[in-house]
Amino acid sequence: MTSATEAKDLWKNLRGDTDLAKKPEAARVSKPVKASKLETSDASYAVSQQDMDDNLGVLLDHSYGAATAPPRKFVPGIDGLAGGKKWHPHVEFTVAPGSRSMGQVNLFAPLVQTQDSMLFTDLRASAWTGDVQEGNFGLGYRQIVPGGFFGTDAIFGVYGFIDARRTAYDNMFYQGTLGAELITEHLEFRANAYLPSGKQYVVGVTGGGVALDGFNIVNVGTDLVERALPGFDVEAGVKVDFSEVAIRLNAGYFRFERGNTLVEGPRFRAEVEIDDPFGFDGAKLSFGGEIRTDKVRGTEASGIVRLRMPIGGASQSVEDERQLSGLDRLMKRRVYRDDDIVTPVVQGGTVQTLAPVTDAESGETLQAFFVANTGRGADDCSSVANACEFVTAQGLAGAGDTFLPVDVAGAIGSVFTLNSDRQQVIGAGDSDGATVILPDSASSVLIITSLGGRPIVSGINIGHFADTRIAGLTTNSVTGITGSGFTGSATINDVITTGGGLDFANSAAVISVTDAALNNGANPGIVLTNLTGSASFTNVDVVSTGGTSLSIDGGSLNAAFDSTSSLTQSGAGATIEVLNSHSGTLTSDAEISSTNGTGFQFNNADGTYNFNGASNLNGGDAGIDILGGSSGTFTFGANTAILSPTGMAFSVDGSTATVNYNGTITQNNAANAISLNGNTGGSGNYPPLNL
Repeated sequence: MTSATEAKDLWKNLRGDTDLAKKPEAARVSKPVKASKLETSDASYAVSQQDMDDNLGVLLDHSYGAATAPPRKFVPGIDGLAGGKKWHPHVEFTVAPGSRSMGQVNLFAPLVQTQDSMLFTDLRASAWTGDVQEGNFGLGYRQIVPGGFFGTDAIFGVYGFIDARRTAYDNMFYQGTLGAELITEHLEFRANAYLPSGKQYVVGVTGGGVALDGFNIVNVGTDLVERALPGFDVEAGVKVDFSEVAIRLNAGYFRFERGNTLVEGPRFRAEVEIDDPFGFDGAKLSFGGEIRTDKVRGTEASGIVRLRMPIGGASQSVEDERQLSGLDRLMKRRVYRDDDIVTPVVQGGTVQTLAPVTDAESGETLQAFFVANTGRGADDCSSVANACEFVTAQGLAGAGDTFLPVDVAGAIGSVFTLNSDRQQVIGAGDSDGATVILPDSASSVLIITSLGGRPIVSGINIGHFADTRIAGLTTNSVTGITGSGFTGSATINDVITTGGGLDFANSAAVISVTDAALNNGANPGIVLTNLTGSASFTNVDVVSTGGTSLSIDGGSLNAAFDSTSSLTQSGAGATIEVLNSHSGTLTSDAEISSTNGTGFQFNNADGTYNFNGASNLNGGDAGIDILGGSSGTFTFGANTAILSPTGMAFSVDGSTATVNYNGTITQNNAANAISLNGNTGGSGNYPPLNL
């Protein structure tokens, strides 16, 4: 009699697991064998045709007459005599807290199976924070191939999914997913391709900036669109077994792209797997984490807690006899793919015209007018081709508006006389374009291109209006740039004057002049009369051939020239003059050169004056005269040099000034080197003389 233990594995001898096993030299299965009844001293067992066929097939290899069955490293399909299915459905629950927390339920169900292959369905329902949901409906096939991977038994699988996603913007996206995998006991490789529909949805408008709509300045934005990106990912992983658990480490790369939107980067995952946790046969508990990074979504990290529970199956006693292991268990391994359709929100290609830009103080719509010497095209001031004369633009302009002179019809003969606060005159300079800082609440920047060359205008009169700006142009008359009684600020940048300069009076404004070349000729270069604010000059060059280079007349202005500035006098006028009880400060780091004229003239100058840069007075009567009851403090640095003027080199007359002269004085003419006359106070410090 056969023992019960031996009967439970009837095919042990047939598989060659004992020394007593003997294989037939030849065999042929010509017709089905009827079910047989096997009796033992303990029990009786029914052996079905399927069991006999499957297990005999292993021994005989269905060779139908082969002398000897070929050797096999892997013997598929031997799972005892239960006669039931090898793989059963399971449900899997996943929680992934992190950058975008997710919860998922996954149903895995074999549809058709043999002892070494399976057709299965994979159904998933997922939800993310932010009210995002997705469903995945998959069908796959897996096959155990003995020695299929370099002599190692392996599972080869293919699968496809239909994906549907509802985003936080309540938009629906659909996608097809195709994948392939290779799984061994310790290695795995997979690749997935994602093919979404091309539909996209406008979900908003990005605040892109400002632009011209005719001569109106308007806010514009670019559509924000939500769209799905096609792409792929690849992944490789390794499994490390320990006595009770296994650790899986996976690394991959993903790339999704549509238009100019590219989402790509690495992905890493680590999981600890515990089979049959809590005594549940066929269950699996996994926990770990995943991290990925790309330039669109940034770095995203999440934890992983996943519990798989079997559904249905044979009785517990039968399951105990035929527990699955090795590749049999891996036939139900999770299909790894990107959990969600990639749907970033990106800028689209459509520019939207939004609300007009308005002046922050008056609330008026801001406008910009193209001005030429004569009207062009439609003569409506709306573009270079339709530029108007200044008088037309002036009649249309209000607070905060901008005049854009262009050179399409030559030099503009008009003096641009401003008629409201915060107006600007902006030309192209040498760059073919202009940048206009608008007086709206956001200080928006309007960029205009294709304006042509640097425009020439007769002059600009800012009048008494506040917060004006002039840039990118040339003036060609004695008017230059002028203003009286203005408030706030006056900003001048990238300006060239020919025949005139700057003439400002009766103002407490903040004046800023940068990157300017003032070629004033016989007319004054910079005249500052009765000013009580401040004036700064950066990279400003004043070239005079007779007119005073710099004149400060009365007031309490604080003025400063930086070291990149210069004042040059080659005519009969003064290089610097300060008069009429000026009580502010003048600080000059500029390079000063006087090859003619009267040099530095201080008449009733009561402020503080510091000359730190190189000051060379070496022609004509170019010396230093402090006269008319001046009571200020005068400091001349070591780089000040007076060389043989025709008159007195250094004169203090009828004043109470405090003088610190640290430069050099050379006098080879008949006049005195230093003259101190009629002074009733003050003090002086003078260097040795070269006579």
